[in-house]
Amino acid sequence: MKTNIKITLVSLLSALLLSGCLASNNRPYSRSGLYYDTIISVTLYGVGKNDADLLLDECMTICDHYGSLFDPDINTSDIAKINSSEGRSITVDPDTILCLSETLKYSGISDGKFDITIKPVSDLWDFHEGSGKIPSAVRLNNALNYVGYKKITIDPVNNTVSLEPGSSIELGASAKGFIAGKISEYLKKNNVSGAIINMGGDICLLGSKPDGSDFNIGISDPDSSGAPVLTLTLNNTSVATSGTYERCFTYEGQKYHHILDPSTGYPVKTDVLSVTVISDSAIDCDCLCTLCILEGTPKALSLINSIPDTEAIIIQNDGKIVKSSGAYRYIKN
Repeated sequence: MKTNIKITLVSLLSALLLSGCLASNNRPYSRSGLYYDTIISVTLYGVGKNDADLLLDECMTICDHYGSLFDPDINTSDIAKINSSEGRSITVDPDTILCLSETLKYSGISDGKFDITIKPVSDLWDFHEGSGKIPSAVRLNNALNYVGYKKITIDPVNNTVSLEPGSSIELGASAKGFIAGKISEYLKKNNVSGAIINMGGDICLLGSKPDGSDFNIGISDPDSSGAPVLTLTLNNTSVATSGTYERCFTYEGQKYHHILDPSTGYPVKTDVLSVTVISDSAIDCDCLCTLCILEGTPKALSLINSIPDTEAIIIQNDGKIVKSSGAYRYIKN
């Protein structure tokens, strides 16, 4: 259920920051790195260079720390240890418990449509460019025997997790949002008034631009080369987009995308081409993006409209744009 993100900062993030910051004699300071197979960048403003260097060093340390906990491809990570536990209870970091718990609530809400134990199935698919393959029905059916979020048992008192043998977990639909939230918490504690945390396209905004105005965030048109189909004006919030139009391949005239249906093992049949979610919580944005695609437009809008301070903009396969009840207030005229 790993997501691909299609949010762009209108007129480029760097240009926005430079124009806003120079106007108020504030220089932005940025740092980027590759963590959890994602380019992550943090940009700060309203702070001096020495302070910015220290803050950005710690932001990258936070990324490295959580990548070492959540990345299933790192043998010493908490998730890798859980996946290889063969049913034994594994003691993990309290934040691993927290991330799992926050993610699993969406499995409960969706009655298992959103499922982080999809890894045995997703491991059979290859969505890297030019190397697409379709697993056999026999292999998919066998892998599906190990999928089911209720195969995970969490003990938050003792910080332990157990997983039924043969099952495995991936946090691609939530880890980046969780990490962004942790970076935001750290910056707030250190009295940073403005920052942009970019987790490979998932955007967490701390404050607003230096002149007090909102950020302009573009939602890419899935059928174009990245030009925005809509522009959002946002501050002090999180926004993420997921879609079925990247990380996909075509075989014998049929498109196969990376968001898999836990009930079939195949890419979910959905009328959602792209969905953008706005929420105060970065991890909620991540999870809801994937869930909206899995559920389809009617159920997705019903869910979004039931969650306070959360909005969504859906681009359907036919190009129609559908919005949740309060999304209009974020759309730039």
